[in-house]
Amino acid sequence: MKRLKEKIRERTNRRSPIPMEIRLEKLRQLMTGWINYYQLAEMTNEMRSIDGFVRRRLRMIRWREWKTSRNRAKNLVILGMRKDRAWKNANTRKGEARIAQSLVLTTTLTNQHFREIGYREFHNYYLYTINVQNYFQLISNYTIQMQKEKTLTQILV
Repeated sequence: MKRLKEKIRERTNRRSPIPMEIRLEKLRQLMTGWINYYQLAEMTNEMRSIDGFVRRRLRMIRWREWKTSRNRAKNLVILGMRKDRAWKNANTRKGEARIAQSLVLTTTLTNQHFREIGYREFHNYYLYTINVQNYFQLISNYTIQMQKEKTLTQILV
């Protein structure tokens, strides 16, 4: 898990001027490779914690992208916060990491918001790959069973 978090940190570096779409694409590629390699392990809880970690990093990036108090207040209002509260929270002197974990950004930059902009959750993709794997295993077992029954009927006839 440490290596995965290090790779996520590299792809979600707050100081690199990469558009959010490209960051999300890089995260998708990382997720696909990581989960396809480790899909046999039981990692449901780990994937949930990784999702929280990634969303916190994305919130830090958004806060940094907004830069000024004026832009922060404007964007918080767009995301549904009252104007007076948005102005108060936009002028906070808390750092990006601290504000990303606060109620201010967790209620405005919600999980649904990140899904809408294209973030595919690690946990959901992990469950999807496990279900696909189980499906193919069931089909394989069924075909093996059918072949056994076919050979058995040929022997008996």
